[in-house]
Amino acid sequence: MRKIHILAMVALLMISFSSFAFAAAAQDFTIHNQTGVDIHYLYVSPHASNSWGSDVLGHDHFPTGSDMHIYFNPSEKVAMWDIKVVDWNGNSLYWENFNLKKIYDIVLKKGGVAESH
Repeated sequence: MRKIHILAMVALLMISFSSFAFAAAAQDFTIHNQTGVDIHYLYVSPHASNSWGSDVLGHDHFPTGSDMHIYFNPSEKVAMWDIKVVDWNGNSLYWENFNLKKIYDIVLKKGGVAESH
């Protein structure tokens, strides 16, 4: 009886984890700050949009050398996105046309260079 109970618990855990995995949006990605400066504002906006929307960092900052995972609503359908970062002094950099349905990793580097995988 104990063996059946353990198997049932394992099955429930597997169902829970698989449901969570399917709930992730296709556009979720990890961003790496290798710019050499701390980022104080980070915006991710659809390429077709005329506004940046809200800062995804909230009250936090994104230190150089760190990574962050960006989550999207699972119902989001837009593929092409732009990124804007602003440092403490108000200097900003922009990157355009990231296909977040195909990219899962973005590395922001010094000089406004970005690599995506």
